[in-house]
Formats: sequence, structure tokens, C-alpha cells
Amino acid sequence: MRTHIHWLFSWAAGTLRRELCKEVAELLLEHHSLHFKATSATVEQLEMTFMSQLAVTMQGVAPNLWNLVSALLDSREYRHRKMLHPAGHIPAPEDTPSQNEMDLGELGGDEPYFEDNNDGDEEDDGVFDLWYLSAAANCNQKTVVIISICMQNTNKRCNCLQGWMGFFMKSTGVPEKVIKVMAHAGLSVNLSTIYNMVTSILKEISRDIKREVHTLCAAFAYDNFDIAFNVAQPTLENHSFFVSTTSATVISLYGVDESNEEVLRSSAKLWASDPKNPSPSLFPLMNESRSFLMLHKKDTYNQQMNPTQLSGQEEAFAWHIYAILIQHNQNFKHFADKLDEPETIQRIPIHKTNQIPCCSMNIKQSTTDRNIEVLDNLFHQGGIRDKSEVNFDAEHDVDMTEHVILVHGDLLTKEWVDSVRNSQKIEHTPKNRLQYVVFLPGLFHYKMACADALWCTYIHPKEGCEDDNSLYQHIGIL
Repeated sequence: MRTHIHWLFSWAAGTLRRELCKEVAELLLEHHSLHFKATSATVEQLEMTFMSQLAVTMQGVAPNLWNLVSALLDSREYRHRKMLHPAGHIPAPEDTPSQNEMDLGELGGDEPYFEDNNDGDEEDDGVFDLWYLSAAANCNQKTVVIISICMQNTNKRCNCLQGWMGFFMKSTGVPEKVIKVMAHAGLSVNLSTIYNMVTSILKEISRDIKREVHTLCAAFAYDNFDIAFNVAQPTLENHSFFVSTTSATVISLYGVDESNEEVLRSSAKLWASDPKNPSPSLFPLMNESRSFLMLHKKDTYNQQMNPTQLSGQEEAFAWHIYAILIQHNQNFKHFADKLDEPETIQRIPIHKTNQIPCCSMNIKQSTTDRNIEVLDNLFHQGGIRDKSEVNFDAEHDVDMTEHVILVHGDLLTKEWVDSVRNSQKIEHTPKNRLQYVVFLPGLFHYKMACADALWCTYIHPKEGCEDDNSLYQHIGIL
């Protein structure tokens, strides 16, 4: 009898093994998109929610293998009883937490204790549901990892999970020794493959940057960032150091197309009436004070057009005072349902702006000369040059001589760029005098400048604080 049982188990195990091997072999086929080619890696591959996609593919192609691994991960019989859902059913995949939030989340941990009672406590049931769904998602992740290791051990090219993990560890500064250990464990690709991935992705990003900048309908934004390379045990040979570098991004201009792109081809016209131009040819010259004066003359928002009604500005001020009283004073809380949204003056349409990060530059952006280097580097990355330059490549570069380039940055960067333009205004070529640069601080920095102007004009002077009609006194009343 025991011989027959042993033979039966051997036959069943062999049959199951062959079926599971067939499913693994099916997963290895390239049309299932589980091969990660390092030399042709793309940003899209790294941005996808790979865990959820791998889980769906593995469950569909190899259901028996998936069920076996999932059962082995939770093989304790008592745990199956405890994991039984209170409602008596297993939740559908769409009921489990979003994989976008669960990818590589917190794994493991202590199991919560739930008393077996029939009180029908809805709060306990809700807590159990959340824990149960989280545990199911974590089990799915581990199942994907185990099957991925089996696939990669059979076919080195079937390394979707390992490729993503290797790139992720390299990008977060994991030591190379740790990456090598993970590669030997089947959880990562080797270092040479990771370097090939980085090279491939950099080429793709470079192509995207040039494709966008070559339209001459894109702006640059840049700022400095600091990196501290700390050492746990500093020595004379190996000590901590500090690096100041510059990051930048390319921003496509919204609303600029073939019908109006000529407005950006105005470098020569703007320079002809620029006050910095030693020999201007167009009059009157550009004057910020005159422009602001005309803006105020044509402005209807700040003017009281009807003597019986408040101006648009006064209505906005009144709304803010109402909001302060209702939101910060208990005596006015009962008016909250009467506080509507402020009147819209000029609604800015919602638009998703696409941007492409540029390669960071090992340039300390703290002097005027360094800002010139940053701009030259950005234009080189974008493949735009002045056609009069010696290294202009007519085949790969685009002539930017007639166009203006919008540049965004903070207020200090604007001072440096303005200083460069003032010192090089006598140069003969548009490139050397930075004629093409139109600097636009961001909205946050405009607000900073306005706040600083209010401070210096109305609050900081002692005399301005003592006057009964001063802004300082009016704020004190509120």
C-alpha cells in the first residue's frame, strides 16, 4: 500500500513539475515583454508600474505556478483560517490597494491580533479589512519576486524585475558591494548592465531635449543645488567634501504654435530699442517705468468705475477681510455658508506643462562667469548655437541668432544675468552680448520682490509705522 502511495505521489509530483516548467518556459518568450534590454532601456520602462503589470502577466500565463508560490508563501493551515475574510469571500483584484501606492512599500511586520467574537464590531472589521488587503498585496509582490528569480535563473535575458531593481539601487546610491550581493541572489543585474542602462537612458533624454529645444519654442529654468558627501570616519586621505552644482529643465511654451511663433523671432528688434544698446536704432527705447505707467492708465481693476460700487481691487480686499473674520474668529463662524469664492478676474486655464530635465552641471552658479557657463552648457545640450560660431554644426545644430530664449530663475540669478548683459553690451555678436536672453523670474520670486517692496516702503521705515493712516496701523486694526 505504501509503495502504491509513494508511486502515486511521485507520478503527481513529476506531472506537476513538467506543467510548471512549461509555464515558466512560456513566460520566457519575448512577446510577453519580460525581457529587459539594457542597451535599449527607455525612461518609459522605468516609469511604469511594473509590479502590477508583472503580476497580471504571470497570473495570466502561469496560473498554476502563481497559485503554488502564493500557497507556499502562506503554507500554515491556521493562518488560512485566520486570513478568511469576515464576509466569507476573497476580495477581487480591483478591491486590493492600488499598486501605484503599494509598489515596494513596507513589507513584513507583525501580524495584528483579532479576537474571535461575534459582536459585529464594524470598526474592528474595517481595521481587519485594511490589514488583510495590505497583506494580500505584499504576498503578490513576493510571488512576483520569486517567479522572477526562477525566470532569470533559466534565461538571463528575462530580467525585467532585476533590471528595474538594479537601476533603482544605483540611482539611490546603494554601495556597489550591496548591488553585487543582490545580483548573486537573483534580485538585480550586474553593474556593467546597469551602466549600459544609464548610457541608453541618457541618450534617449538627450534626444528628447534636442527635439524640444530645436523648435525654439521652449524655455530653460535652472537653479543651484548642493550635495554633501559625508564620510563616517574622516581621514586625511578620505574626508567629507561639499559640491555645489546646477540643475536645469526644459519647459515647452504653452500657446505657441506655427501661427504666432514669429513673436519669438524678435531678438534684433528688441535689441534695437534696448536701453543697454550703445547704438539703438528704434525709438522710444524700452522703459520699464513707462510700461508700468501705461499699465496703470489702462487698468480698470484698481479704478472705481462706478461711484456706487467698489472697484475690483476693493472687492477682493473686502473678501479677504470677510474670510479672515469668519475663519479666525469664533463670533463669525455662523457666516461661513455665506462666504462664496472671490470673483474671478482673469482665470488662468489649467494646463499640464511637459518638462524634460537636463543633465546636471558641475558648475557653481554663484558668479557672473559661471552663469555664462551654465547658459552655454544648456544651449549645447539643446543643440542650438549662433551660426557665426566656429563649432556650429549645420547638420545637427539649429541657428538661434534671430530668436529670443526665455530663461527662468531666482532673483539673484537675474541680477547675475543682468550684470553680464551690462558688461558685454559692447560686443559685436548677439551671442557674446547675451542679446537673446529674456529673463523671467518665477511667480514665487515675483511675490518675494513685491513683499520686499512693501516691507521697504511701508513697514520698515519707523515714520511709516507711526502714521495713523499707514499700512502698519491698518494691519494692527485687523
